Amino acid sequence: MTATFDPASNLVLVADAGADSRVQVFDAMTYNYVLTLGTTASVGTKNTQFSAPFGIAVDTGHSKLFISDQRNDRVQVFSIASPVTFASVLLARAPCCSASRRRSSPA
Repeated sequence: MTATFDPASNLVLVADAGADSRVQVFDAMTYNYVLTLGTTASVGTKNTQFSAPFGIAVDTGHSKLFISDQRNDRVQVFSIASPVTFASVLLARAPCCSASRRRSSPA
């Protein structure tokens, strides 16, 4: 499980790489549940699914959220402006951080 804090939106994001394969979002002040990214307990390759979400990075300058989707060899990119929406998917053919990446657009 991985967690990160976005100071711009005051959200805590928790990646659950277990059977649920989702990212849950909580308000940092109240710890109240805000929303779920991904489809709970529905592992897959669609834009609304993860297979072991692992790392989370926040780009506050561009209001983007990057989530590594470990078993799908991709990074999913979300907008963290209100409301949170799907932006794009980056697929990896080689281990993380290599130059061998290709970009695909959502269908």
